[in-house]
Amino acid sequence: MQYGQSFTPGLNNVAGFDFYFQTPSTAAVELREFATNNLLGSTGLVVVNPGEQHIDLPAPVAVTPGTKYALIVNTGSLLLGEGPSNPYPAGGIFSRLPPYDDTNPVGWDMFFRTYASAATPSPTATPTAPPTATAPPTATATPTPMPTATPTQTLTATASPTPAATPSATPTETATATPAATLTATPTPTPTATPTTTPTATGTPPPTATATSTVTPTPTATPTATATASPTATPSATPTATPTATPTATATATPALTPGSIDLDPLADTYVEQDMATTNFGTAQTVLVDAAVVSGTTNTVADGYLKFDLTSLGGLPISQALLRMYVANPSASASVINVNNVANTTWEETGTNGITWNTRPAMGSTITSLTPSTQGVWIEVDITSTVASKVGSLMSLALDETPANTDGYQFNSKENATNRLELRVSWAGAGGTGTPTPTPTIGPTPTITATPGPTPPPGSSFSFGAAGDWGQNSNTTAVLTALKNSGANFGIALGDFSYVMGNSETAWCNFVKASVGSTYPFELISGNHEDAVRDGQINNYASCLPHRLSPLTGLYAKQYYFDYPTSSPLARFINISPGLTFPDDGSYDYSAGSPRYNWVSTAIDGARSAGIKYVVVSMHKYCISLVSGSCEVGPDLMNLLISKKVDLYLQAHDHAYSRSKQLAFKTGCTSISPGSYNSNCVVDNDNNFAYNAGTVIATVGVGGVGINSQSGSDPEAGYFSTFQGSGNNPTFGFLKFTVSPTSISAQFVRGAGGSFTDSFTIQ
Repeated sequence: MQYGQSFTPGLNNVAGFDFYFQTPSTAAVELREFATNNLLGSTGLVVVNPGEQHIDLPAPVAVTPGTKYALIVNTGSLLLGEGPSNPYPAGGIFSRLPPYDDTNPVGWDMFFRTYASAATPSPTATPTAPPTATAPPTATATPTPMPTATPTQTLTATASPTPAATPSATPTETATATPAATLTATPTPTPTATPTTTPTATGTPPPTATATSTVTPTPTATPTATATASPTATPSATPTATPTATPTATATATPALTPGSIDLDPLADTYVEQDMATTNFGTAQTVLVDAAVVSGTTNTVADGYLKFDLTSLGGLPISQALLRMYVANPSASASVINVNNVANTTWEETGTNGITWNTRPAMGSTITSLTPSTQGVWIEVDITSTVASKVGSLMSLALDETPANTDGYQFNSKENATNRLELRVSWAGAGGTGTPTPTPTIGPTPTITATPGPTPPPGSSFSFGAAGDWGQNSNTTAVLTALKNSGANFGIALGDFSYVMGNSETAWCNFVKASVGSTYPFELISGNHEDAVRDGQINNYASCLPHRLSPLTGLYAKQYYFDYPTSSPLARFINISPGLTFPDDGSYDYSAGSPRYNWVSTAIDGARSAGIKYVVVSMHKYCISLVSGSCEVGPDLMNLLISKKVDLYLQAHDHAYSRSKQLAFKTGCTSISPGSYNSNCVVDNDNNFAYNAGTVIATVGVGGVGINSQSGSDPEAGYFSTFQGSGNNPTFGFLKFTVSPTSISAQFVRGAGGSFTDSFTIQ
C-alpha cells in the first residue's frame, strides 16, 4: 500500500518522522517537493512493528518553513490515520499520485510527526566572499546561497548580514535561507543568457554604482565591500559562483522505488506422500508432485509444499513474480500441475514438526497451472498477483497433479547442489529479462592485510560486542555508539546490515564508521540480506569494513576464524554462513560429513590442541529459537557445536533477543531435536556456568531494525533462560563479553528502546 500526504513544515530541516503502523511489515519513506515532485530524500526499506515507530532519513534535508512538501510511505501495513474526532482510527488510504493532498478521504490526515536534526544541515558550506564578489551582476541570484533573504536581488544590504554573522557559527540561519534561495532563484533567467552580463563584463560604472549605493552605508559588511572595490574583477569572479554550494546534496539519496529484481530461495520446500503418511521428506533434493494411483495398492498421491519469505518486499509495487523450477522429471503429457494457495504459513519443513501427509496444511484456490513436459530445463510460472498480495509477509504454496494415473513431476529443491527452486521477483516496472539489477558487480573477496585494532597484552583480559540485524536508523546509531563507548576491543556484526536495496554497501560502511570510527575493528559475517542480490553483496561490504585483527584463516565475512589476542590468544572466533547461498560460490552446507562441517570441527579441535581456552562460534541464521521457524542452519551443525562444548554460540536472524541455559549432551540427551524440548540436555540454568561444561546460545538480533515478538510457549522455550521481544520490553542493544584467563562475563548493553537487561558468567 502507498500513502501520500502534503504538509507544511515549521522547521528549516527534516530529519525523520513518527508513524503509527497497525501490523508488522516494512516501510519506505520518500520526502518530495510538492510543486515539482522532485525527490529530496528517501529511507529505503525499514522493518516496522505495530504501534508508533520513528523512521529517520539517511541525512537531514533542508526545507523552507511555510512551503508545502509531500510525504510518501510505501508499506505493507495499514497506516493509522488522524481523523476529525478520533486521534488514531484505522483507515485513510491516501492517493499516491500528486498532489498528495488529504482528499481521500476528505478530512483525514495520515498520522505522522516531523522531526528536525539537532544540528541543522549545512548545504551552504561555502558562505565566503568570492560568491559575493559577483554582486554587481544580478545573475548571481541563482548560485549564491548566502544572500537568500531576497532571492531576486542579491545586491541589497539585506544579504550582507547573512555572511557577516559568522555563518559557520550559525548554521541554522544559513540552512533556513539556503532552500529559499534555491527554490526561488532557480527558475530565474540564467546569468549568461541575459543581456545584463554584457555591462557586467565591461565593468561599466552604472551597475557598479547601484551596488555601491546599497553597500556604502555599512562598509563593515565585508563581503560586499570587495565587489565595490574592483568592478573589473567581476568577469573572473562570475565563474566562481560556487554552484557546489547548492543545498540539496541530500537529494541524491537512493530512491526507494528504483526498479530491480531479486531471486529468493524458498524458506522451506518439501512434499508429502499418501502411502507414507507419517514420513517427512524435508531433506529430499527434489520435490515430487504425483497423482498416481497404483491398482490394488495404497494411493501414492504426492503433493509439494513451498514457503517463501516476502517480508523484505513489503510496500514495493511488484511488477512481475516468476516461480522458477528446474525439471528433474517431467510429468506425462496429459497431466496438469496446479499451483495453489495455502493460508497456513507456520508449517515446518523438517524436524519433529516437519509436515507429513497426515499433518499437511489445507490447499486453497488454484493460482495457475502448467504442463512440464521436458526434462533438464527451467520452467517459469507467473504468480505475480499472488506475490503482490503477500509482500510483507510469508507466502505458502502447494502443488498437486491432475488427473490420476499419470507419471509424477519432480523439480530440484533448495537442498539440491545445483539449479535450485527460486522465486524471481521484480518491482517498479522491472522484470521480464531475468537479470537482477541492484548489484552489477560482485567480484571475489579481496585479500585483506589486517590493520590491527587495540590489542591487550598477552594474558590480560579483553572485551568484544556482538549483534545482528542492524539497519540504518537512529536505533542503529544508538547501538553503534554504545558499542564504541563500552570500551569493547572489537565488534562482531552477525549479518543483515543495511536493509537498503541495491548498491547500499559503501553508504552503510560509512554510516557505521561515523559512529565507531574509521579504523575500529568491526568484524562481519554475512546474513541472508547480503548473500544474494537483495541489500548489497557481502564481498562489497567486506571491502569497506575489512578484517582488522589478527591474521585470519578462511574467507573473510563468509567462513573464517581468527585467534585473539594475537600473542597468547585466549579465544578462537569462528564465523560461518550456514543456510546462505552466494552468487559466486554457491550454498554453504554444514550437514554432517560435508566439507564445511568438517572445517568447523577441525577449527574447534585445533583451538583446543593449541591451548586456546575459549571457542566462540558466530553465524547469522538460527536453529533453536523462540519463533515458530524451522532450524535454518541444520540440526547437524548445532549438535556438533554442543557436542564440542563450544563456550558461546552466537546467532541473529530473529529480530529479538534470547539466551539459553547451558546445554550439553549426557545421559538422556545424545542430541537436540529442533521443535521439541528435552530437559536432560540442560546442564545448568543459574547463569553462573562452569567452564567446559556446555554451550550457551545467544540470539542477538536487536542491532536496530524493528523487534519482533517472542513466545514463551514455543516448543523450544525450555532451553532458554531469558528473552525480550516486541511485547516484552523491546530494547535495542548488543551483548558485551569480557574475556579473561579465568572467565567470560556477559552483559546486555542497551542502545535504545526499553530497559531490558541480562548477564551471565562462564568460569
